[in-house]
Amino acid sequence: MIRNNSFTLDSKDEFVVRINQMKKGIVKYQSEIGLSDDELAEILTFLENYVEVHEATNIEDAEMSGVYTSLKDYGLDLLKEIYSCRKVLRGLSAGEAEEVRIYIRERFDLDKKVPTRRAEYVSMAENILEGHSAQPVEQPDFVVPNAPFDRLQAALDKLRPALENISRERAESRSKTAELNRLRKKGERILRNVYLRAIAHWGVEDKRLLELGMMYKRGIWTSKKKGNSEGNGVEE
Repeated sequence: MIRNNSFTLDSKDEFVVRINQMKKGIVKYQSEIGLSDDELAEILTFLENYVEVHEATNIEDAEMSGVYTSLKDYGLDLLKEIYSCRKVLRGLSAGEAEEVRIYIRERFDLDKKVPTRRAEYVSMAENILEGHSAQPVEQPDFVVPNAPFDRLQAALDKLRPALENISRERAESRSKTAELNRLRKKGERILRNVYLRAIAHWGVEDKRLLELGMMYKRGIWTSKKKGNSEGNGVEE
């Protein structure tokens, strides 16, 4: 919903509403506001480009959200399997000789607290798996079931691609956002120029401004209208 002409204060979604509205009205009123064919062509090209980049940015944001959710879930699954392996190891080593218990504590980091930072608990999972792989050679009499470690490996295998995905998605999201921000600055200049041309021909109270993504003066929301502050962002 267009409430004012404060182009620089629009949210991302508010700004694209203006852009989409201008796409519908700018051709209709080209001659009335004194736009040349070249000026109109440049504006239309920009409007199409802005909408495309805006939509691409929204897609990247949605993908980022999905990857973060997966990453969180896979991280929790890995932590669960770390705790499970540590519980199994402590239980099985409880009745062993002191030498074996010391070996198990050191080999599997059992004296360490499980960290909360992702990179640190991934490293702990890797150490546990490495310890399990080496254990039969160093302590042949101490045998543990493979199942808990298989589950730990499976959880780690799920998390690793998600870590790679989040790095890639983060880079793509930042690139699209930077591109959209650059276009936003140009868009604000175009809107301001069109607004000034329109009011020069129509005046500030003409409701045709709505068809260009702008608001006529009496329609601007102020502190007396729905509690919003006044501000139209351009010279009148």
